[in-house]
This record gives sequence, C-alpha cells and structure tokens, in this order.
Amino acid sequence: VKQYTLVAGSEHFDLKVTNISGTVDLHLVLKQKFDREERDSYTVVVAAYDGGIPPNMATMTVKINIHDVNDNHPVFMNETYIVVVPESTEQNAVIVQVRAVDPDFGPNGQIMYSFSSKTAFTLGNLFGINNLTGQIFLKRRLNYQDGASYTLSVTARDMSPESLTSLAKVIVQVQDMNDHAPKITINALTNSGHVQISEGDQQGSFVVHLSVEDLDGGLGGQFSCNLHGSN
Repeated sequence: VKQYTLVAGSEHFDLKVTNISGTVDLHLVLKQKFDREERDSYTVVVAAYDGGIPPNMATMTVKINIHDVNDNHPVFMNETYIVVVPESTEQNAVIVQVRAVDPDFGPNGQIMYSFSSKTAFTLGNLFGINNLTGQIFLKRRLNYQDGASYTLSVTARDMSPESLTSLAKVIVQVQDMNDHAPKITINALTNSGHVQISEGDQQGSFVVHLSVEDLDGGLGGQFSCNLHGSN
C-alpha cells in the first residue's frame, strides 16, 4: 500500500498516517468539536492505493456514532408563569403546567419537576406538583383573605448522574369571589348583650353601637346599612 486518502468525510475528520520502521498506523482525527444535538452520526470512506500502474484501490466505510454527554441544562418555556385562580377552585384541580426542554439524549434529556426546598416547606400544604408532567395543583382550596398572591419556585432537573437544573417562577394570584356575607356585631352596654333603654330617654339618645365587617375585597367587601321594621 502506497497511499491512503479520505474519499468522504474530510470536512469533519483528517487522516493521519504514521510509518515507524515499516509499520504503518492509520488514524482518524477530529477536525472540530461535535454537537450530538445537531448531528448524531457521521460516515467516513477511506481509500487505499497500491503501487501498481495504474494503481488498484480498495475502500472501507466507517460509521461514527456520537455519544451524548450531559452538556445542556433544562430550559423552561417561560421564566415566569402567572396564573389567576378563583378562590372557588376545587381541591386537586390543576391550575397551571410548567414545561422545560432538554436537547440531550436519554436520561440526560429526561426532566423531573419539583418545588424548591423553600417553596415546599412554606407552601407545600397548599400546592403540589406532578414530577413527570410539571402540572401544579391545589392541595386545598385557596382563600383570598388568607393570601391574595403566592410565588412558587419550580425546579427542572435532568436525570443524568451529574444532573443539571434550571428554575422558573410561578405567580399565583387568588381571585376574590365575594363568598362572605357581611357580619353584624351588636356592642351592647350590658353583659347580657340585650339592649336596654329608659322610657325617659330623649330623642337622639345613644341606644347601641353596631359594627359591620365583610371579609371580601373590592366591591364585594363594601356594604350599606338600613333599618327594617321600625319607624
């Protein structure tokens, strides 16, 4: 054999031929770094020529598969998710689904979702997350009076032994549904709670103090008072 050449694949590989004491070693060497997410295999054709005139030749095809390494972080479709949840939403209802993608192959590209440790500790009694789908659901019904807004920190982690992670923020805004009736409290001067007046009291005299409270927000928490059945 007098010569080796690359018939195909020279744009990505070089052919290195070494001759030490009559022993020929033939090596394929990389010309550039690979990205398996762009292309996962290459085909190289090597030709060998003898010294005849004209020379005879033979070819060999080498298929090269690119092995994946975990070189990509999961990436959320949105850095921040905002969802409005009516306080009448039932327990176990899904309120939002987060989604991340990872172009790596196999376990390197498989994603598990979870809450950050702080979110799980402080809000884990209210919200849950499906580790496989990224669906966030209610563990119990929300109450606008307990909190008008919650911020959840969500983690996406790939399944590689040397896993990579990313974070997203979910803002849950609770919508007040006017689910509280006004509450009237009678503040009487007597311990019995009964209102007592004297027949000698003049017009305009103090009788009793009433207080009204409505726990709803906005227009649902505003009220008006009227007397019925009295002149």
